[in-house]
Amino acid sequence: MLVKPTPFNKPGRWLKKGKFAFIYNNDFPVSNGHVLVIPFREIETPMDYTSEELTEIWQLAKGYISEQKQILGCDGFNVGWNI
Repeated sequence: MLVKPTPFNKPGRWLKKGKFAFIYNNDFPVSNGHVLVIPFREIETPMDYTSEELTEIWQLAKGYISEQKQILGCDGFNVGWNI
């Protein structure tokens, strides 16, 4: 669970929860299917994540992309980091 106060601490908006991260249904989507994959642990740089955390983050993103390809019929996806 998130420790510090954050606008993302609304479990009702979480689409999927893992051990290290969750998929958040964005309050202000840029486009259809726009979500955020948010790690529970706050870090200084992405280099601070463990291999296990990074694996789960990408597995959550990969699973969501696969589902949305079928639902929305998308040809491509944008994946970015906000640090």
